[in-house]
Amino acid sequence: MTLHALKIGPRVSWEDLRWLGNWRKRISPETLLQNAQVAHTLIEAGKQRVHAIAANEKFEFERTEGQLILVNNEARLIQLRDKLTTLKSWGVVASEISPEDVQKFEPGFNAPATLHRAIHIPEDEVGNCRQFALGVKKALQAMDVQFHFDTTVANIQSALKPRIYIRGSTQFHEFDHVVVCTGTRTHTLTQSFKIPMPMASIASYSLTARVKEEINAPRSALHDAHHHTSIVRMGKRIRVSCGAELGTVLSSRNAGTTRHLYRVLQEMFPGGADYSGSVQVWKGTMAVTADGLPIIGPSSQNGVWLNLGHGPNGWGMACGSAMCIAAAIGGRSSIVDLKKVSPLR
Repeated sequence: MTLHALKIGPRVSWEDLRWLGNWRKRISPETLLQNAQVAHTLIEAGKQRVHAIAANEKFEFERTEGQLILVNNEARLIQLRDKLTTLKSWGVVASEISPEDVQKFEPGFNAPATLHRAIHIPEDEVGNCRQFALGVKKALQAMDVQFHFDTTVANIQSALKPRIYIRGSTQFHEFDHVVVCTGTRTHTLTQSFKIPMPMASIASYSLTARVKEEINAPRSALHDAHHHTSIVRMGKRIRVSCGAELGTVLSSRNAGTTRHLYRVLQEMFPGGADYSGSVQVWKGTMAVTADGLPIIGPSSQNGVWLNLGHGPNGWGMACGSAMCIAAAIGGRSSIVDLKKVSPLR
């Protein structure tokens, strides 16, 4: 997410503006590189963990491999080349390809006249997180793990052990440890922690449609670097997403952004999507930190841990972040330096 891609809505608050000010602060190239490496480690470790869980528990979920980053001009390509060099030093396989070569990977792609070059990252993955979560849920239920859905947590208090209070009940549930993973709905639960939560609620949009003609549909993932728009294939469906709005209302959709989703999908993959009644347009929020890294670590209350602020990489960082929390609780070494993602950083 870049500054010029962010739109400011009518409901922007002082807290949002403070976050925006922190986000605009210049970060040294060394810190940016360190943060990017932490994020990369979380994502890569998480991907391996996802594969291991699915294999061990013997369930499948929709996923495809490969991503194309579309570049419209030489200036943007030069910027991406620097990042590409860094990624390669971390072991990421990537190559620069011509507009003509794009169709070798995406035969249904209708290249715009402005397409200059593309970056191909063959080992990137797109996965159906809902299907994966359902597979994990089923496996955990077989281990007698209890889930309480449609339940509102009113408060978290820490005595000798942390206690959770449910709205509408005077009773509490006591645990050895509690991990708060509440996304943008964090503030009411963490007010008593006396730790600043430098996160903003950023809204984004997606459009999901069924595949109409297989030959015209995308095979994996594409990202338009100029319009900050992504198109991904998920089984028999196609999803296109874009947008970053601060201070917006979920019930109010930007008509221009919605039209953009339809237009990009139709122009890049004409005939690939079925728009006859099965289209879903969604607007949701994500919790984003000013430095782009999640908040992972202990709160100020004994036995209460935080796992928040993953921004647009929630699915990608999920398992890596869980590994960090498990390591911290168990007193083991972590896959990343936990000071980099500490709530107190």
